[in-house]
Amino acid sequence: MVCRPQFLALDSSHLRQWISDWSSPRTNVRRTAADFEAWLEDQGLIPLVTLHHLEELCGHGSEATVRRGLDCLARLKMVAWVADEGGCPGGVTTLGRAEAECILRSPEADLFSVRDAVWAKVLRCGTGLDLLGEEPDLWLALKPLFEARGESSRDLVALAYTDVVDISARPMSDLLGGRVRTGADLHRSLELLAGSFAVDIALRGDERIKSARNLADDFVDEVRKLGEALPANPTEFVKQSLALQGVLPEEIRPDATVGEMLDLGLFRSQLKVLFEGSEYAFEDLTRIRSSQMPTWLIQTAMRRFTPQPKRRSGSEVNDTYLACLAPYADLTLVDKRVREGFRRAADKMPEIAKITRRVERAPRYDRIPGLAH
Repeated sequence: MVCRPQFLALDSSHLRQWISDWSSPRTNVRRTAADFEAWLEDQGLIPLVTLHHLEELCGHGSEATVRRGLDCLARLKMVAWVADEGGCPGGVTTLGRAEAECILRSPEADLFSVRDAVWAKVLRCGTGLDLLGEEPDLWLALKPLFEARGESSRDLVALAYTDVVDISARPMSDLLGGRVRTGADLHRSLELLAGSFAVDIALRGDERIKSARNLADDFVDEVRKLGEALPANPTEFVKQSLALQGVLPEEIRPDATVGEMLDLGLFRSQLKVLFEGSEYAFEDLTRIRSSQMPTWLIQTAMRRFTPQPKRRSGSEVNDTYLACLAPYADLTLVDKRVREGFRRAADKMPEIAKITRRVERAPRYDRIPGLAH
């Protein structure tokens, strides 16, 4: 009988704590880190790492701090990671593409068969050097890229999670039968919108955003350019707007809510990114149902049910990505807000409780052994 490996998905804060303790000048602190590794080995638990963990590790702190972290990871005797087709560390996009490919091969596959097939295909085990490569310091070259991605995440979260404009509950019939603003009327509306976004970003966005006003103006300007390229007829405006995201005209139902149509558009947009340059035609992707993909289910649940913080940090992007490990890891550690998001989602979306394995939170990595029994 072959035993299946047991995976522990650490929160990125736990991984940083563990690494920090490994390199501590204090003997008792280093012993805590060593004891945790010994506990993992005794329990048969393998820490599961993704590109998102490495991005946070390499994107924060000085070069010396990052190098110490990489050295600690390289010394691990056993680690698991989400691997792309070349065996390199991947993340939620790697999982998402593998899930979608499974569905393309087996169109009637459900959440559980997709999860099991992807688990066997994408998760890889080895040493820390197998994960990072023979020269871990090469990851230092990606530090500027990871820092830039962190800045982009702050901007994305500030705009994507705002409730300045929320028409998700309105029926599509309102938009299809409405009117499209033009000329001075449009200009005034966009000016007011930019101002509202700027205030919201300043009050609730990540404090590291350099200019709330510039971010709001740039975003609204993109909206304006998009609107100018679309027809003034409201029905055609809506249809072409959604078509840009991959929603087919026959899929637009007047009785659907705006939120339902936007969710479909976001799903299709992500699929197009996942399969850009592949042999699959767009028509193939339209046959994939969002209800079949574990990572999409988790991201949707986190977006809907995770309590919003007083200020929206760019780290929320990676928090959501790491939550997508819950169907694949035997024990997934998340922060307090994400744990509450899972709890709320389980009440509203029964499939969440069925597809995920164990999800917990702990203030520190060395408290995890107390949860695992």
